[in-house]
Amino acid sequence: MAKKLVIVESPSKTKTIQGILGRDYKVVASKGHIRQLAKSRTKNDINLPITRNEKNAHISIPGVQKKGKKFIPRWAAIDDDQKKTISTLKKEVERSDSVFLATDPDREGEAIAWHIVDALNLDISTTKRVVFNQITKHAVEEAFENSKEIDDDLVEAYKARAIQDKVWGFMMSQTLWPTIKRNLSAGRVQSPTLGEIDKKEKEIQSFVPEEFWNIDAKFELNDKSEPLKISLKKISSSAKTINVDSRELRTEQESNIHTEALKQAKFFVSDVSTKERKSSPPQPLRTSTLQQQAFRRFRFNSSRTMSLAQQLYQGIDLGGGEGQVGLITYMRTDSKVLSNEAVSDISNFVTEKFSKSYLQVRNNSKSVQGAQEAHEAIRPTYITRTPESLRNQLDSDQFKLYQLIWTNTVASQMAAAVYDRTTFEISAEPSDSDTQYLFSFSGDVLKFDGFRKIIIDQDSDDEIPDLQKNQELKCVEILPEQRFTKPPSRYNEASLVNFMESVGIGRPSTYASTIKTLIDKKYIERKKGSLHITALGSVVSEFLHEHYSDLMSYEFTAQMERLLDDIAHGDTELQSVLNSSYDPFVENVVNVYSSANRVDRDRLLEFTGEKCPQCDKRLTRKDDYNFLFLGCEDYPNCTYTQDITTGSMCPDCENKPELWINEDPGKITVNRYRGQLFYGCSNYRKENGVSVGCKFSSGQLPLEYPKHKCPDCGDLLLFSGRGGLNIRCKRKNFRLPKESQCGFSVKKSDFLIDEEDDQ
Repeated sequence: MAKKLVIVESPSKTKTIQGILGRDYKVVASKGHIRQLAKSRTKNDINLPITRNEKNAHISIPGVQKKGKKFIPRWAAIDDDQKKTISTLKKEVERSDSVFLATDPDREGEAIAWHIVDALNLDISTTKRVVFNQITKHAVEEAFENSKEIDDDLVEAYKARAIQDKVWGFMMSQTLWPTIKRNLSAGRVQSPTLGEIDKKEKEIQSFVPEEFWNIDAKFELNDKSEPLKISLKKISSSAKTINVDSRELRTEQESNIHTEALKQAKFFVSDVSTKERKSSPPQPLRTSTLQQQAFRRFRFNSSRTMSLAQQLYQGIDLGGGEGQVGLITYMRTDSKVLSNEAVSDISNFVTEKFSKSYLQVRNNSKSVQGAQEAHEAIRPTYITRTPESLRNQLDSDQFKLYQLIWTNTVASQMAAAVYDRTTFEISAEPSDSDTQYLFSFSGDVLKFDGFRKIIIDQDSDDEIPDLQKNQELKCVEILPEQRFTKPPSRYNEASLVNFMESVGIGRPSTYASTIKTLIDKKYIERKKGSLHITALGSVVSEFLHEHYSDLMSYEFTAQMERLLDDIAHGDTELQSVLNSSYDPFVENVVNVYSSANRVDRDRLLEFTGEKCPQCDKRLTRKDDYNFLFLGCEDYPNCTYTQDITTGSMCPDCENKPELWINEDPGKITVNRYRGQLFYGCSNYRKENGVSVGCKFSSGQLPLEYPKHKCPDCGDLLLFSGRGGLNIRCKRKNFRLPKESQCGFSVKKSDFLIDEEDDQ
C-alpha cells in the first residue's frame, strides 16, 4: 500500500518524526539543500568584460543570468551525493500517494522545500508544507492537521539573498585576486564583519595608555581582625572637584599631595543608607544570546553551540520506551517571545515546585532589530524535563547547553531577586585645608531569592560592618596606587555575535557560519579565546574599505537585510531590490579591477616576534597551499627556515637514534600540502627524492607528548572527531595489525587537559 511520504532536511530528525507519525507515513531526508546556484559556466551567465594592464579579461558569474532588468537563477545539484539523493527522492515519491515537506520553519527551510518541489517536479495538489517549531507529538500532529502551501514570498527572499550574495560577492572577490592573492573572498556580511574586527585591532594598536591614581584607606574596626579597605571616590574643594572614580586623579604629584593630607585627616561615617535593590531574571534565549552565553560559560564557539542545539532540537534517544525525543524548540530564532502554552506550563511548574510568590509572568516583546521569523524563543519542549532528569541521557556538553536553556526559560517567568543594599559614606577632613574627601562602599544582603532559586551565584552575601552615622573611624593606612588605562578588548565570538546583531549584520542562521568563513579564509584566527585579525585580513579589509566603502558600511548591510525581509513579507519585489544597486556596483567593479594597484607582498607577512638566528632580522610565517614554515623576512638574501612545532615530542623516534637526522629526538611539526594541514616529525627529510628519517604523520592535532599519554598503551593521543571534540589513541586505527591496535577513545570534555593543549 502506498504510504504518505514525509521529507525532512536532516537524517537525524527522521527517526524522531517517524516514531511520532507511525507506520502510515515514511520519513526520509533531503540531507540539507539539494541544489544551489550552478558552479559551471554557460554563455548566458552574467559576463563582465574588463581590462587590466592592457589585457582583456572578464568576470563571469556562474549560475546567474541577466536579461534586461531580470535576474534569472540557474540551479544545479550541490554535488554527486545530492544527485543521488534527488534520484532516491523521486523513486520514493513514485511509491507514495501524497508528499509532506517538513523542513525547518525558516527561510532556509522554505527554500529547501521549494527546491524539492521544483527538482522533483511535484504535483502541488498532492504536496503540502508542514511547519512545526518543536519536534513533539502534539506539535507535529497539529502541523499535519494544518498543512499549507509553500510560502512564495519566503522563497523569493531566499532567491534574492542567494543571487545577491553570488553576484556581489563573486565580483568583489575577483577584484581581490589580481591585487592581493588568488582564492580570496568578500561578501555582503563577512566583509563588514571583518572590517569591524580590523577597526578594533587598529584602535588597540594606536592606543596610548594614560596614567591615573586610586587611593584606598584601611580602617580598623573593633569587631574585625582584618582592617576594612575602602576606596576614595571624590575630592572636593573650593577650587575644583576631582571624581577619582572617573580617573580624574592623573599624576603622582597630585596623588602624593592628597595622600599626605589624608594621613593628617580625621575620618567619620557621614552617611549610612539602606535601599531595596531588585535583580531581574534573564530573558528567554534567542540564537545570538544562546551563542554568547554558551561561549562565556562553557567556551563553546558559535559552531559548536549550534551543533549541540541542533542535536537537542532534532531528538535524543531517551530510552525507556520513549525513543527519540526533541528536547528544545527551533534554535535559529531572533524572538524573545514564549507561547501562551509554554508560559502556562512554566507557571504551573514554578508554583508547584516553589510557591506562587516566586512566579512573575512576563511578556518579552519581540524588539530585536530586524526580527523576522514568527518563532518562539529557544526553550525546552517540556518544562517538566528538568536537567537533572536527563543527566544520564545526555553527554556532558549536551547537558550543559540544555541546562542553560532550561534555567533561562524558567527563570524568565520568575520573580526578581530582592536585596537590601547598604551604602556607607566616610568623610575625611584635614585640619589645615578646606578640601573634603569622600570614601564610599556598598554591600548587598539577599532578602528574597526569586529566580536565584534556580540560577545560583557562587557569591554569598556581602559582609556588612556595624557602622553608625557620625561614628569616628581609625585609619591605619593610606594606599595610593598608580594605574593605567587599558586598550579596548578584542572581540571574542560572543561579543562579535552581539555586535553583529546590534547593527543588523546577518541573521541568526548566519552568525556562526560568518565567523567560520573568516577563520577558514585566514582573515582572523582564534588566540586564547579572542579573535585576532591576520596580516592578510587587515590588507583585505583596507582594500575593501578603500574601493567599496558603501558596501562595507553597517547601514548598507542592515538596509539590505531589511529589504530581504520586505520581500519575505510580500512588501517589495525581488527584481527591484537586485536592480536598485546593480549598475553603479558593476561600474565600480570594472574601475577597481582595471586600476587598483597591487598590494605590496611584504604587507602579507605574518611576523612571529622572533629574530632570525642567521641575520637577526624578523622571522615570518610562510603559509601557502603547499607549505607552512617559518622563514626570514630578508629572503632570498637569507634562506634560513624553521619548522613550526606543536610542543610535542614525536613518539615514533623518541627512542630510535637511528632516525635522528637532526641528532636529536624529533618534535611534531605543523605542515601543509595541497591546502590540507597535517602533522609530521622534524626528523623527516627528502634527499634526492627518497624519504629518510622518521615517517610519523597524522592529520589530527596531537596532545602534548609525553606530558599526555594514552592511559591504556602509553602512545600519543590525538584530538579527533568533528571540531576535535574527542580524544583517541594514535593506535585506534583499523589499518594497523590487530595486535598493535588500541581502543582508547573518550570525549574531550571528560578528559582533563591543560588549556594550552586545547586548540
